[in-house]
Amino acid sequence: MATNPSSARRAFADHVVDLLRGVGAVRAKPMFGGHGLYLDGVMFALLADGRCFIKVWALEGALSGRSWRQVAEQDRLSLLMALEDAQSHRR
Repeated sequence: MATNPSSARRAFADHVVDLLRGVGAVRAKPMFGGHGLYLDGVMFALLADGRCFIKVWALEGALSGRSWRQVAEQDRLSLLMALEDAQSHRR
């Protein structure tokens, strides 16, 4: 009997959410043929093809002890400054 791919994806998502229970109220929502992982309403990872793709700012925040919100805001400002700098050099 073949395994239902949808059931296998859901089981993997449930397993990852269980592993992350110490982080907080992580939720998995189906999307893109996989699942998005959310914490405090913000997506921080994507589960696809049996892999977990974590957004860099979420991982950096976890490793640095800063909140993911601080890292995301800082990265957004850095990106905006880099784009502004690149545009000024094109003129």
